[in-house]
Amino acid sequence: MKKENHRIAFISGSPRHSAQLVFGLAFVIFLFTLFSFALSHKPSELSPIWFPTAIMMAAFYRFHSVLWPAIALAGIAGVIGATSLYSPSISLLYPLMNVTEALIGALLMRRWLVREDPLKDLHDWSKMAIASALIPPLLGGMLIGSLAPGGTGWQTLLIWVFSEATGALALVPLGLLLDAQFFKRYRQRPRELIPFLLTAAMTLILSLLSMLYLPWPFTCIMVLLMWSAVRQRRCEAFLIFLITIMTVLTLTALHPQVLHMIESTLNGYALTDLPGLPFLMVLLPTGVMSIAIHAVDSERRRIIESETRFRNAMEYSAIGMAVVDTHGQWLQVNKALGTFLGYNQDELHQMTFQQVTWHEDLPKDLAQLNRLLNGDIDTYTLEKRYCTRTGDIVWALLVVSLVRNDDGTPLYFIKQIEDIDDLKKSREANKQLMARITLANDALFQEKERLHITLRSIHDAVVSTDNQQNIIFMNPVAEKMSGWTQAQAHGKPLLQVLHITYENDGFVINGLRQEDKNRDESEQDKVLRNRHGDRFDIHYTMTPLNTQEGDRIGFVLVIQDVTESRKLLRQLSYNATHDALTHLPNRSSFESQLKGLLKLLPGSHQSHALVMLDLDFFKAVNDSAGHAAGDALLHEIAVLMRSMLRPSDILARLGGDEFGFILRHCSTEQALNATERVVDAINHYEFSWAGRAHRVGASAGITMIHEHNARLAEALVQADAACYTSKHDGRGIVTVYASIVHSGDQSSACQICNNA
Repeated sequence: MKKENHRIAFISGSPRHSAQLVFGLAFVIFLFTLFSFALSHKPSELSPIWFPTAIMMAAFYRFHSVLWPAIALAGIAGVIGATSLYSPSISLLYPLMNVTEALIGALLMRRWLVREDPLKDLHDWSKMAIASALIPPLLGGMLIGSLAPGGTGWQTLLIWVFSEATGALALVPLGLLLDAQFFKRYRQRPRELIPFLLTAAMTLILSLLSMLYLPWPFTCIMVLLMWSAVRQRRCEAFLIFLITIMTVLTLTALHPQVLHMIESTLNGYALTDLPGLPFLMVLLPTGVMSIAIHAVDSERRRIIESETRFRNAMEYSAIGMAVVDTHGQWLQVNKALGTFLGYNQDELHQMTFQQVTWHEDLPKDLAQLNRLLNGDIDTYTLEKRYCTRTGDIVWALLVVSLVRNDDGTPLYFIKQIEDIDDLKKSREANKQLMARITLANDALFQEKERLHITLRSIHDAVVSTDNQQNIIFMNPVAEKMSGWTQAQAHGKPLLQVLHITYENDGFVINGLRQEDKNRDESEQDKVLRNRHGDRFDIHYTMTPLNTQEGDRIGFVLVIQDVTESRKLLRQLSYNATHDALTHLPNRSSFESQLKGLLKLLPGSHQSHALVMLDLDFFKAVNDSAGHAAGDALLHEIAVLMRSMLRPSDILARLGGDEFGFILRHCSTEQALNATERVVDAINHYEFSWAGRAHRVGASAGITMIHEHNARLAEALVQADAACYTSKHDGRGIVTVYASIVHSGDQSSACQICNNA
């Protein structure tokens, strides 16, 4: 579908506008139909000039196709309404034929004419005349003539064609050209309306006088309309044509003498049945004249605009421009050229370009000029030197083209002369500068290569970022540790690539420059986890990069992989606090944990049980089966005891066959029951070694620790004493240490309670 511009769719297809269009257009067509019928001598005769078809044709052309049904209804309604007043018996065929002709003409004009300016020249006017005043009337006339009664078909055809053609030439051009700009122009500049009104008034008055008093009135009217076409724009001229034709038609209908004069003239040429022919003959040349005048004016304006553009472009150009004849004489120069050469424009007009060209550059300039004159080249560009008024030699970039007339004869040269003197002088300086830059770049490249080789060779990960901590460089170690290649990580935020957390609690470090200052950095080991799931213990340093002015331009992050060293430290720390055989905490770790627990007791009203346990008959197993068997037995006993205690309880090997454990948050009875279960399990445990079964036993001592005895040495002594009592009183038993306070003197003593 072709795009419809503003001339076509300036009325929308809304229901409200459609209704306005139907009623408004129907009323206009009704009035023009009445006018056309008023020109007929009899109601049954065809009008000599028919306007409704032309009105509908212009409407179909201008408005969007969505509104065409409404336009057709308006046309039929207007024609039928006016027809009913003159001849109610006229067939519906005539309005339908008018609509069909209008639609055919509009479609042809839409296809043939340019929407933006449909009547810009005589070629467009010819296409408009054929599309509106020839093809549709001829098709309609042939159909109507074939239906005419008797032998009047040919006569009906001629009357129909000339009637429709005259109406089309009178109305369609105006319908194509009239737009909102026409009325806007006169609203904004109402004084311009005066010449139009004067021209229209003089044309009307003289046309009426010609019809009444001159022997060849239509010739005079044609001259008057041509005069209007010369004086007015297209739209105004066609409006005057329409008003004049309608006024003369009205005079013809109202003045019998004028009508008789027209009929007598037509009788002389045997054209009695074509009363509209004189009007058609008037409209044809006047329409051609109006369009021709418009085309000439448009071309003249185009030429003037082109000359003005060229003159302004030349005069206000920042570079020198000149028009030079074929002998080298300056014909026209701009101000920039005069400033460049040091001459004013009048002085240059008296000189040739050869006079201001440096003698060494003149031969090659003339050689190129001859090639241009001979037609070997269309243009040439040359760097050449000129002599200024002060004798200085200046460089210019010269671009020359040749203008020829229609037969190819050279007319003049157009030269563009750009001052490149500073450019030429700076080129030498640039060469020296480029040499220094090249040396500096080579040195910088070598330094960069050394830096890259160094970064690739070191065992630390190095990451460089911009000021927003977006990655711009990673060495191979950083690629391995992060799981990202440099190409993948380039431009990404640093913390999106490096997932760094604290080892102890997994707390994610969200800002490498703003870590949690409340944390003890010496205790907060950091871990890097890469995108593949690998884990690295790390230590990092982040250093800002600043310019010489102190502006921050980025950061360099150096990450050391301390996984092995930290693993060794953890192993050493573990060995220092754990028994190598049973992997239980040793005495030092046990006493440290007990000390921490005792610190929390004052004021807490809590109680715990400290238990010391010695294995019975262990030495016999060790002596009879060997130290390996003894070690295995200790390991199995440790596993057995650990399985019988709560996860919150603390179990340790204190040395040899001595164990200790702390039962947290329990009463004496609960501690006694738990310890008895452990002792009983050991007493019944059967240890097999080298095919022989061995049995051992255990003796244990318990002391309850609370806020009254929250001292490490005292608690250990009490538990040891209770354990010693168990071993002394028969082994395989549990003894609870109890403190007795005498009411008289508040002195205390120790009581050992055996549980056999």
